[in-house]
Amino acid sequence: MFNLVRTIESLHNSHFRYLERLDVGFSAPGAYHRARWIGIYCLEIFAFRHQIVLSKHKLRCLLQICLFVATIYASFWFAAPVSTAAPTNVSLMLQLIESFTSADKKIAGIAEKKMRLHLWYLSEDLAALPLFDDDISDDDKGTIFSALQKEPLPEDLHRLAPNQIPQFQNLSVAQFVT
Repeated sequence: MFNLVRTIESLHNSHFRYLERLDVGFSAPGAYHRARWIGIYCLEIFAFRHQIVLSKHKLRCLLQICLFVATIYASFWFAAPVSTAAPTNVSLMLQLIESFTSADKKIAGIAEKKMRLHLWYLSEDLAALPLFDDDISDDDKGTIFSALQKEPLPEDLHRLAPNQIPQFQNLSVAQFVT
């Protein structure tokens, strides 16, 4: 799969070399940019796969990545700018990734490991954000509001450790507010 990423980066860099020849003021993106956009680049490469020579192995890897991007990642990528939905989206994305294990265990494992590093969205500092999210039910908003009204206990969580919750299925964002 590493070779596929290298192929994607080289194709991506060739686009930038072409733009540089046009004397357009672009520069090569940094590591964060590549990581964030790699799924979208995979979809682009898959769409134009007939114009590129790819081995069967690389094409199969590309298809696996595209399946993940199309079924899970793309919708959350578009929802990323909505800060009020961030805690809900992290919880929901982890649930979908757990379900994606039946389709591709390897990619689901990698994605889950990375998403577990974003559990700070479920911390006490951001606990009230879902109150302003239109996609949260009134019952969940009531549960969040009630939990926020209580005095915090010393054993209440301040930040979730990546492996603190073994499974996210059937958990709502309201259950993370202590």
